[in-house]
Amino acid sequence: MNEVTTADYRRQMWVVVYIHLFLWALCWVLAYIYRNNGKVRGDLPAPATAPTDTAPTTGKAGPNKLGLIHGGAENAERVARMTLILALVATILVNALSGGTRSTSALLWTFMCISVLHILAVALVRHSAVPLTFAAISFILIIIIAGLGFRT
Repeated sequence: MNEVTTADYRRQMWVVVYIHLFLWALCWVLAYIYRNNGKVRGDLPAPATAPTDTAPTTGKAGPNKLGLIHGGAENAERVARMTLILALVATILVNALSGGTRSTSALLWTFMCISVLHILAVALVRHSAVPLTFAAISFILIIIIAGLGFRT
C-alpha cells in the first residue's frame, strides 16, 4: 500500500519533535529546582567568606518539600531527554529515507502520548513495572516508525 508523502505529514513529525523538546526543557527546569530543594540560584544563600565556629554538618540535604518522589524529577528529565532523542532520530530517518506519511506521523503522535505518560509514570510511580511497560511500548513504536522509513 503506497501512501502519499506530503509536507503536512513531515511538518507534523517535526511538531512532535518540538513538543518533545519543550517537555524535556520543562522536566530539566523541574529537576534543577528539585535538586536545589525548591530554590532557584538567586534564592540560594551566599557562600561564607570566612569560616565560623559552628557545628559540623552531615552533608545531607534536607527533606525536599516538592511533591515528587525522591529522584522522580531527575528520572523524568532523563526519560524526556531519551524520548526527545528517539523522536528526533526517527523523524530524521523517516524523512531522509522515504518521507513522512500518514502512518509514520500517526505513530509518532502515539509515541508522544506514550512518552508523556512514561514521563509522568517515572516521576510519580514507585513500582518499577509501570515505567518499564511504558519504556517497552515506546521502544516498540520507535522501531516500527524507523522500520517504516525503509519501505519503498
